[in-house]
Amino acid sequence: MEIRSLLERSLPIVFLICFSISAFSNGKQQSRYFDAADTSKANNFYLLGIKHGENAQYDSSIYFFEKASLIYQKMDYSNRYVACINKIGQNYQRKNDYQKALDILNEALRFCNLHLSEYHPETAVAYNNIGNTFLSKGDLKQAEDYYKLALEIRIKYFGEWSASVAKTYENLGLLYNRKVLFRIALDYYYRALDIYYKIDDLRSKHIAYIHNRLAVAFIEMKDFHQAERHLRIAINSYKEVFGLNHVKLAILYFNMGIIFSYQNDFDTALQYITKSLTIFRQNYSNEFHEKFAII
Repeated sequence: MEIRSLLERSLPIVFLICFSISAFSNGKQQSRYFDAADTSKANNFYLLGIKHGENAQYDSSIYFFEKASLIYQKMDYSNRYVACINKIGQNYQRKNDYQKALDILNEALRFCNLHLSEYHPETAVAYNNIGNTFLSKGDLKQAEDYYKLALEIRIKYFGEWSASVAKTYENLGLLYNRKVLFRIALDYYYRALDIYYKIDDLRSKHIAYIHNRLAVAFIEMKDFHQAERHLRIAINSYKEVFGLNHVKLAILYFNMGIIFSYQNDFDTALQYITKSLTIFRQNYSNEFHEKFAII
């Protein structure tokens, strides 16, 4: 009887403990559920920001990165938060709003210095984007300084054979091309190309970009044989990566037309320029095409 009485008195307490544990566990699961939901929403906004940016819809891209950043900030996801700020700054640079871009990117840099490690990849992204902004403004000295800061971090963090390092080499190549230091530009382009050939697919758009950059540098140097060789590689890669009617391919056809016009082969030049304009006509309105033709 005493055992039965003890059990009867104990059961409500055991039940209460089990109920409390269950409620606590469910609460933790509920918390994890909402965290996952918020993370998913922020990630979706982030991906939409990237998609709109790639399509040159910069205002829409900024909108989605701002939405994502608010959620990441609330959840204390420092890496993703500052990644959004870097992307917003990059979009303003692409909109040619350079002062706004620099203000935002310097804010990203301050955040990185306060909350992330000294050699964090997002710090390098901020330096690189600031370099891009100064390059767009024509301030080549400032651009060079920031690119080299980005390069130092990326080599220390990722090692020499990484896409981030290759991209910085490519940017430095473009910078020296603008400074009319073509041999130095070629050196950086070939460094980038060596990395991409080692780590990337041979049909990669990055490899195609570098071959186009090399072609432009060789056009400037009046070495049309090398320019044509690199441009043909780029054209074949672009066809596989982007398809036959992409605007990027039209730009390559236009560059090929320039190469043949410099060599007084005007018939071949006209063929390539006609191909270029046909693609532009397919991708843009007649009004845009007419303006392009006038320019």
